[in-house]
Amino acid sequence: MSLAVRLPGRAVAALATIALTGSALLGLVGPAHADDLTARALPSGPLSADALPTVQIDGVVWAQLVVGDRVYVTGEFTSARPAGAAAGTGEVPRSNILAYDVTTGALISSWAPSLNSTGLGLAASPDGSRVYVVGNFTSVNGVTRNRVAALDAATGAVVTSFAAGADYRVRSVVATADTVYLGGAFSSVGGAPRSRLAAVSASTGALLPWAPTADAEIMAMVRPASTPDQLVVAGRFSTLNGSPALGSGALSATTGATRPWAVQERVNDYGAKAAVYSLSSDGSTVYGTGYNYYGTGNLENTFAAAADGGTLKWVNGCFGDTYSSFPTNGVVVVVGHAHNCAPVGGNPQQTPWTFQRSYAFGAEASTTNVGGNFSGLPGSKPRAWLPTLTVGSYTGQSQAAWSVSGDSRYVVLGGEFPTVNGKAQQGLVRFAVRSLAPNKQGPIGKLSTDLKPTLTVLPSGTVRATVTAAWDRDDAILTYELLRGSSAASSTVVATGRQTSTWWNRAGVALVDPNPPVGTTPTYRVRVSDASGNVLTGNGAVLGVPVPAAGAPSRYAAAVAADGADHFWRLDEASGNLGLDTAGADDLSLDPSAGRGTAGATGDGDTATTFTGSAPVPATTTRAATGPQVFSVEAWFRTTSTTGGKIVGFGTASTGASSGYDRHVYLTNDGRLVAGTYSGGVRTVTSAGRYNDGRWHQVVMTVGSGGLTAYVDGIAVGRNASATGAQPMTGFWRIGGDSLAGWPAQPATTAFAGRVDDVATYPTELTAAQVARHFTAAGGNSVSR
Repeated sequence: MSLAVRLPGRAVAALATIALTGSALLGLVGPAHADDLTARALPSGPLSADALPTVQIDGVVWAQLVVGDRVYVTGEFTSARPAGAAAGTGEVPRSNILAYDVTTGALISSWAPSLNSTGLGLAASPDGSRVYVVGNFTSVNGVTRNRVAALDAATGAVVTSFAAGADYRVRSVVATADTVYLGGAFSSVGGAPRSRLAAVSASTGALLPWAPTADAEIMAMVRPASTPDQLVVAGRFSTLNGSPALGSGALSATTGATRPWAVQERVNDYGAKAAVYSLSSDGSTVYGTGYNYYGTGNLENTFAAAADGGTLKWVNGCFGDTYSSFPTNGVVVVVGHAHNCAPVGGNPQQTPWTFQRSYAFGAEASTTNVGGNFSGLPGSKPRAWLPTLTVGSYTGQSQAAWSVSGDSRYVVLGGEFPTVNGKAQQGLVRFAVRSLAPNKQGPIGKLSTDLKPTLTVLPSGTVRATVTAAWDRDDAILTYELLRGSSAASSTVVATGRQTSTWWNRAGVALVDPNPPVGTTPTYRVRVSDASGNVLTGNGAVLGVPVPAAGAPSRYAAAVAADGADHFWRLDEASGNLGLDTAGADDLSLDPSAGRGTAGATGDGDTATTFTGSAPVPATTTRAATGPQVFSVEAWFRTTSTTGGKIVGFGTASTGASSGYDRHVYLTNDGRLVAGTYSGGVRTVTSAGRYNDGRWHQVVMTVGSGGLTAYVDGIAVGRNASATGAQPMTGFWRIGGDSLAGWPAQPATTAFAGRVDDVATYPTELTAAQVARHFTAAGGNSVSR
């Protein structure tokens, strides 16, 4: 096959090395924060991730077409077999083309035409009576048909009255009642010159005068319903009709003249190693997908453009080539191999590289790209629909799905994948809207490890149970219950909460038993369920020490909890290398040089931790997490250092210095505070005041739609309205040090020398009133500042 597709994806050279970041949404999210939880989760979608039983093939599928209850399929394969049948069993011959019932997935045995070579594109006549197929073949059902044929949609017979032919590959086809448009790599049709574009009579196949030109292959065409006299085309070309058109463009369907198509000025792929690979339309919008294997252009995912004129509506700056799209029910389903979709809230870059091979994005703009090739431009957030496809071996290109199509009820994927959701299902698979699906895709997690709780007695006398979040292929928000009892059947639910998760963001979940029986060693389990009622219960764990009597409450700690902290490291342990997270599930690991049990900041008798400035990063979380775009971070510090240092930040490393870092609060040599994020550039706030005066100070940084605001001792000291997010990535919260290369007013050392107390993070922008209330709860001006 002449399909120059890159493998497996371009390194993310466009991401700045100054500041790559990410964090998980850790800890239990209770009912008080339900609205915030929903905002952070991937939105629910119309589709179930249940892989419905579907006929299988032994090669690769390149194109699909749904007409009524039939799915027509073409590609390169020699046989079909029923769903569930192993290769070599139950097979019937099918030569590069077949049809199956979209409602049952069963092969339609009465429709069995034969192509002598690969099929690449399909279209139906408006009345549904014909199926047009194009590709590399020269014979259909034993009848000579050079790369273009019309088949009876009911019987599969060649429509003998339609006779058209091209001298080389035809890749795409669009049909109207009277005209069939062809696009590909050909130079003649019907024996007459045609440069990669042509039109023939729908009744006879005779060549029509329509003759626009392209300087390289046409790979896709679509005729939007809202602009019937317009044909949008895409491919490898850089010119249409001799004028610049970088991978996509628009033509008059009657004259072939070039029409305005603005999107190609912002979003383009073209040349031998890149292309706008596919097009689809919902009538008023055209969706395009691209690939770029070290070629010319900037698109590897999906764009949406107005059908009339091509004005860009949104573009997703994910990295990982994308081969097909299909709009339905308010989403656009795409297939490819996204390995970094962090710019619009999808899977961030992983090590080793991990891929999401099918996504559903909202059909309308719903977010803004952060980082990537389109930072700052409108994008579309992924939906909670994450089927798992494995790569096939047929093409040798390590891909899974190449084609997606469907209707308002079903979405059908085709390609070379051997399994879907861990079950054998080769080459073809169906998914349905939730109302037609069994909805059996439930929470996923290991019962003996992920969901077996780790139990800790908190200073309040309560018991914290932490687990690794489960994830679900079609539900982003899962419900967790903490069960106390000797067996699952006899247990009592003592805590309930919800958490958002995905396969790339399996945060820690903390559930707290508020009234454990004093003096006992109870057994706990965690049960997790999704919106469809699918349930998973982890193994039990026994508390290793008797439950102590409850401790006295803290006014400051209560204020932090009331405002929704998802992490709260009090740093008040008397000894050891643990920094307990009393709000979430992500404890700190402290360097042995850290001094424990020094006098604290917040007026409630808890102690603090002293950092000597000798360790590059004296305290760090250990669970990799996806960095928030909306957040607040709060800390208390006390120092007389004249060499500065980082108080808190987020970095890519769990040990040692990070190669990517962001979301910092640090001191300059002269004691000024700098708070900043990287969002298309370094964006910071620097205080006028100096705070290396040997007194305790509260510092808070908030980031979100309101920009970045820095507070010291309850009062705002600066704001940067342009810092509305941070660099997407996966990493760890780091306290007392980490890299700062490339950031302004760098201190002499990044390691902080002084005391740190009560560090908290929040999944929201704290208000000025909340920040001031925390300062007052800690003693306000009575604190030794």
